[in-house]
Amino acid sequence: MSDTILTFDNVADSRWDPWTSTYNPRQIGYGAEPAEVKTIPSTAPYEVTLFEGPQENTPSTTQINLVSGGALLQEVSKTTTPANLQYRVNYDERGLGRIEFNAGQAGEQVTIKYYGLGTLLRKDTIAVKLSGLASYVFASVDSSQDSKDLADYVVAASEDFGALLNTVSDSYSSTKGTIWIMAGSYYCDTSIAPRAGVNIIGNGYDTVLIKNANYAVMVDLTTNGAQNILLKDFRLSPQGGTYTGAAYYGIEGRGPTDYSSKFENISINGSYSQSFYNCANVVDCTSTNCLSSGFELCNKLSRCRSIASGAQGFNSCDYLDTCYSFLSTLNGFNQCDYVGNCESYQNTEDGYSQCKVLTTCKAYDNSIYGFFDCDHLSSCESFQNTNHGYSNCQSLAACESNDNSQDGFASCEVLTSCLSVSNTVNGFSSCLSMGFNRATGNGTNYPGGGSQNYADSASVALVADTATGGYNS
Repeated sequence: MSDTILTFDNVADSRWDPWTSTYNPRQIGYGAEPAEVKTIPSTAPYEVTLFEGPQENTPSTTQINLVSGGALLQEVSKTTTPANLQYRVNYDERGLGRIEFNAGQAGEQVTIKYYGLGTLLRKDTIAVKLSGLASYVFASVDSSQDSKDLADYVVAASEDFGALLNTVSDSYSSTKGTIWIMAGSYYCDTSIAPRAGVNIIGNGYDTVLIKNANYAVMVDLTTNGAQNILLKDFRLSPQGGTYTGAAYYGIEGRGPTDYSSKFENISINGSYSQSFYNCANVVDCTSTNCLSSGFELCNKLSRCRSIASGAQGFNSCDYLDTCYSFLSTLNGFNQCDYVGNCESYQNTEDGYSQCKVLTTCKAYDNSIYGFFDCDHLSSCESFQNTNHGYSNCQSLAACESNDNSQDGFASCEVLTSCLSVSNTVNGFSSCLSMGFNRATGNGTNYPGGGSQNYADSASVALVADTATGGYNS
């Protein structure tokens, strides 16, 4: 069957990727990921419940063995009643995570390998997965009835969810705990300030926390000794209250070098200031329409996106992998170091400005430069920017500049094996220390006069196209 987005409310962390319209399943029982071990009931119904919703694949990625003897059981179709040593998986209702067996396996233990599409928030599952840790489940007045039935507390629209959550978090001050937030809308009159060791996990972007009063930081980890925290799977709407020009962050962490906590699959829309500020370990997070930078003073970011920020997309962030900046008012990436596999496009100023150590990064369709005043670039691409592809950059290797409206490379130093193609003005202009580079199809491939290029900083004469250090050397 073809995959569709999981919509059931009792999934904590759906593995649907909206950017690629595909699933990223957890391969349970494959590689280093341990298989699940279940005991089939000794009386009917002979069913077990998985920790995650199973993915249906052809050939099947679900495999079940008896613990005693190791016999491999046979999977049958969803419409076939299992015979002895057979089972069937309820893929059509993956929110149940249910597998049915034959009476011949009653009381047997089985190991189960499968592809999981999201943690199921069932009471029995929570009890097992928390392994004795404290837990609390919130539902909203607009949550589904199933979610309300599961919840420890149903939050009314008039109640301050921030205060309610803090009260539960404070009760875990001497122990670890997890607060689950079911799909629904929750209004916060108070900043959320979790205690150390508390996990706050929503139900994906259908869990929406809405700022409903005039306070600065919506989620604040700077108080209560808030370390060793997991924030995951929810959406923040922090534009409530009256903006006074102060630092109204979406989430404020304890600093870019505090790696004890993690922020995962969180979307923040419309922050009055930075969406993510002073955070580390940020994965699969998105900032949209904030009035300042999307991510600022953050370290170790992976698969994060900044869209339509009021300042920089990523500002003073280090160790970025596979991040994206789109439609920022200023630069896509500003003063960021150790940047890999990132893309910056349609920003009002530069794609990358004053960044260091960039690998396999792309800049395109930015309103000024693709890369400006950057150091140590390797295998980067800059194309269709309004000004130069690369300007005032140092130490470039195997970089490409294509179809920019001015020069491909301007005032750059130490270029090796770079390519400049089809730029409107010069291929290379006022560049120093060049070796094994090539220019073709530009307005002027090898300019003279005021746009001379030299093989090294000591040269006093223009280097010929085919000479050592020249464009086609």
